Amino acid sequence: SIDSAADCIGKVWKVETIGDCYKAVLGGPNPCDDPTYRGVMLAHTIIDIVTTLSETCDVALDVRVGVHVGSITAAMVGVELPRY
Repeated sequence: SIDSAADCIGKVWKVETIGDCYKAVLGGPNPCDDPTYRGVMLAHTIIDIVTTLSETCDVALDVRVGVHVGSITAAMVGVELPRY
């Protein structure tokens, strides 16, 4: 699963899943020296997972990934979960 892959890559904070969108921050609350590398590894792994699932189930699936590199600004919405 994507969550298992994120755990293996490490330093991934899953912000939320909205429909088919998996939003995560690398580094952020779990600082690391290589968030760009980890982000690209997660994106590549997600593509591999979806490709394997598509071939195994013989169902046409598409996936798109995006990676932002750089600063982020955080704001608190409510008291339970920070949103980026």
